[in-house]
Amino acid sequence: MPPVPESSSTPSQAAIANTEAGLAAYKQGDYGRAIALLQQAATLPTNHPLYVKAQMGLTVAYARQGEWQKSLELCQLLGQYPDPEVQAWARRTEAGVAKRACQQAGGGTPVATTYIPASDQSGFVPLEGDPAEWLPEIAGDRAESGFETEANTGFVPFEAVGQTTPVDAPATVAQNSAVMLPETTERGVAESEWVASTATPDVNYQPQWKQAGRAQRWQPLRAAKPSAPTQGLIALALLWVFLRIIPVTEVPLGFTTLPLAHPAAEFVIFLLLLWEFVAGRVNGARLFLLQLVTAIALFAIVRELIYQIPNLFNVLLAQVPFINYSYEIANRPTLLITSVLAVGFVASRWLLDGLLWLVYGMQPLPLQALSRERAEIGRSLQSFCRKRKIPTPALGVLPTQAPFIMSYGCLPRFTRTVVSQGLLDQLAEDEIITLLANEVGQISYRTVPLLSFAMLVLQVPYTIYLFTAEWGNRQIGPLLEQMMAQTNRVPWLAKLNAHLSGNARQRRSQPIAGAYRGLDAALRDLAVLVAALAYGVYRLFRYIPLWLARQRTYYSDRVAAELTGNPNGLTRALLKYAIGTAAVVQAEGKTPYLLEGFDLLPPVGHKQAVSLGSVYPLAPLQPFVEWDWTNPYRNWLVLNESHPPVGDRLRLLALYAQYWKLDTELDFKNPRLPYQSKAVLTGAQWRRLLVQGAPFFGLVFGLALVHLLSWLGYVGGGFNISWLAWLQNDATVRYGLPLIGFSSGIFLRVNPFFPNIPAFGRSRSGEGAIRLKTLLNDPEALPIDADPVYVTGHLIGRSGASNFLSQDWLLQTESGIVRLHVLHAAGPIGNLLNWQRFTALLNQEVSVSGWFRRGAVPWIDVETIRAGNQTVNCQHPIWSTLVASIAAIWGIFQIAFGGTNY
Repeated sequence: MPPVPESSSTPSQAAIANTEAGLAAYKQGDYGRAIALLQQAATLPTNHPLYVKAQMGLTVAYARQGEWQKSLELCQLLGQYPDPEVQAWARRTEAGVAKRACQQAGGGTPVATTYIPASDQSGFVPLEGDPAEWLPEIAGDRAESGFETEANTGFVPFEAVGQTTPVDAPATVAQNSAVMLPETTERGVAESEWVASTATPDVNYQPQWKQAGRAQRWQPLRAAKPSAPTQGLIALALLWVFLRIIPVTEVPLGFTTLPLAHPAAEFVIFLLLLWEFVAGRVNGARLFLLQLVTAIALFAIVRELIYQIPNLFNVLLAQVPFINYSYEIANRPTLLITSVLAVGFVASRWLLDGLLWLVYGMQPLPLQALSRERAEIGRSLQSFCRKRKIPTPALGVLPTQAPFIMSYGCLPRFTRTVVSQGLLDQLAEDEIITLLANEVGQISYRTVPLLSFAMLVLQVPYTIYLFTAEWGNRQIGPLLEQMMAQTNRVPWLAKLNAHLSGNARQRRSQPIAGAYRGLDAALRDLAVLVAALAYGVYRLFRYIPLWLARQRTYYSDRVAAELTGNPNGLTRALLKYAIGTAAVVQAEGKTPYLLEGFDLLPPVGHKQAVSLGSVYPLAPLQPFVEWDWTNPYRNWLVLNESHPPVGDRLRLLALYAQYWKLDTELDFKNPRLPYQSKAVLTGAQWRRLLVQGAPFFGLVFGLALVHLLSWLGYVGGGFNISWLAWLQNDATVRYGLPLIGFSSGIFLRVNPFFPNIPAFGRSRSGEGAIRLKTLLNDPEALPIDADPVYVTGHLIGRSGASNFLSQDWLLQTESGIVRLHVLHAAGPIGNLLNWQRFTALLNQEVSVSGWFRRGAVPWIDVETIRAGNQTVNCQHPIWSTLVASIAAIWGIFQIAFGGTNY
């Protein structure tokens, strides 16, 4: 057996080639040839990236060939390697090899199966055999690291339960590869010594359901614990944004007006939110307060947008020379906007009915027809409504295979619950019943009317985006040539065209065709611009109801569990919903408009569903949802999402099942522990969170400083102190300080947020596939813990004008679907100007390098995308620096020169 080399000299190319060939032979199961080639790794220096992999492979290959002594000696030598992870791997493998050797000496027969330790980053399988029999230490390590053994995954073979087959998901793209590029030496390996992982999907994993039962008799759940104080802080920050940046001074109530901008009113709101959100419990009062904040914000944004757009147009037009355009700034049309919004609120049910019927093909579903087909579902829905004292909602069905369910309407009496055909086909009856109970909970808590109205407002820009983008995509041939072809169907117009053309047809055809194509391109560009602006407005409005949409989900889950006594059924329903959504996205090669446009109302957000559901065919789901309920930052990292983390909801459902003495569908280690030990962030955790959210905390700090100065101005005005009174309503301070705080935060975060990607990793295609489990196994991971990666897969997403802002870029890999953030150095404008380069890569096999980030939805900030000879470079760091510079200059200009206020 070759000794462990101590030399750090540069290895020969022959040694590297032999080592790579040996690793390839190992992957193919040719252990004899692998041993002969991997022994060449003795000439590699110990700090070479292939050295550790070669020694691990050689250790396992010896064991597979029955050469136990050589395998044990290599384990002992690797146990002296300076990397702690390699030492841990060596210790566990040595224990397993020793035990297996003893069994073999005693006449035991190895079992033909494989096992991959969760902490093994190399991707090698230690030995053949049942891990429960000969590697108990590794099973223990899996439990300690947050992963479960196969017996604890929550899935069991169908033969053991004899239940319904789960939803089938299409296989992900085969033969894709990825290589993890570690960021710093603190994460295990130096930047220039990245290790190519060769993990593959679990061979022994069978995606089956445990089919845990429901309660037959159950007591109501206990009152929930008080909410975290951070909710109150977030509420205050939002109010400061809406009341200071957007100058909403009062809200008319018919008989009187509520002076929102008055300091005394702000102080009352402050005390109310502080008491309700810090000391309150899960009750209707908090939901009412949430809806009040959401309604004020929605009114403020809509009114301000309608008011500022004409003023901005007037300002720009007045700058044009020689037209002498003059204008007057009108008052904000508060009464008109309030009247229009009130009418839209009342008519939201019927307006959304018409939209779903015209665009998505919705059809009414009479309750009697549903009861005839599935009697238990009809009876249960009526029973739930009687218990919650609400009318039974009208039903509708959508002809889509994606699981989908939502409710909308201005009052419970006028509410409609819409389900998709895919939901009815893919879920079992008890699972559909739990989702209907979830909708009943939302209706009974009176959160549906406001969110229905918010969804109606959102559908205005989103529908404009949908139709203009699709119309732009259809402009393949010259538009006017198509129009001429239509006119030629009219006899006298055809004769006129022929007469005008005459003998000059050949001479004039090219210029005319060129003009047609030019006009067609101009119309297409106009459609792209309109679609981009409409989508931007949709994204802006979408932030308003996110908070309410997230919070109400916990309430409705609780109601669904209490109504049905079946938290395990709701667990399966949520997981199958995610699995079915991911299957549809993979089959269609894009995200359906329905899932994105109505993302606030279904039980699971489409982004979370695609990320979670695409993992289902490959590995157990518990490791992938563990971040959702153990990460101490999760409540902060979902601020951009429409739903709370799925794993956190599944953990609560498991607690409900335990409260009723039921077995749980998914086995969590200790569902209560994270909330007891991590309810309050430590000092180190706060520092990491501050770096992660530095731009936004800088913005909040600037707003807080504005608020403080405003209070000083108010006090100064009360005491006639002129040098303080001017601070109360000074526009330069109100606009300048938040911008400077925002830019300072970006500058502080940009370097740790975008670590260097080793050039060696960018130039190499990589071996094997990096699995999402490798990057998701840190329960305290933040997006700022950027892992440089090099991934290959199939790029899918919407085509043409509907994806010019890169809003639907998905990479389909062996590890599941990963969302990509593709951004030009000039930001969204650069994406629009270079749309042909970006969209040309869709529906191809591509190689992506970038920064993997773990949040509520995992994603990759793309650095480069390669497809054959095409390469697209993205410059996230440049765009971040550019935004910070513009914000700083603008903020300084506002304070120094008074800026522009209109």
